Amino acid sequence: MRFVFLVVFLVACGGSSSPTPAPSTCDSAQFKVTCHNSNGQCVEFSGLSTSDLRANAAGCDTAGTPCATTGRLGTCNIPPTGARTNVHCSPNASINIRYFPPFSQNEAQTACQDVTGATWTPN
Repeated sequence: MRFVFLVVFLVACGGSSSPTPAPSTCDSAQFKVTCHNSNGQCVEFSGLSTSDLRANAAGCDTAGTPCATTGRLGTCNIPPTGARTNVHCSPNASINIRYFPPFSQNEAQTACQDVTGATWTPN
């Protein structure tokens, strides 16, 4: 299960370990981005700098339309400065991974608890 989550998390959050961008691209823009994934995850980013928006917005809703609430199993809040988040310039950003079927409640909670510093909130 841990391997499946890591693959899913990498897809949801970019997965690149790109170097920290130049300071001039680290602004206080406060963008929102929502990535609606067909794998049972919907990822909401908020408080992103322009650089972090560019790193995380490919194929995502840059208007930041919130994830659905119907059928949601729970939410995993991921620390923005964690590994493989593609967030380098937005230390106060928020990353919420919303879980839906085909995940089960237990699978979603376990996947969240495998991320250092993450917080699980059942829905």
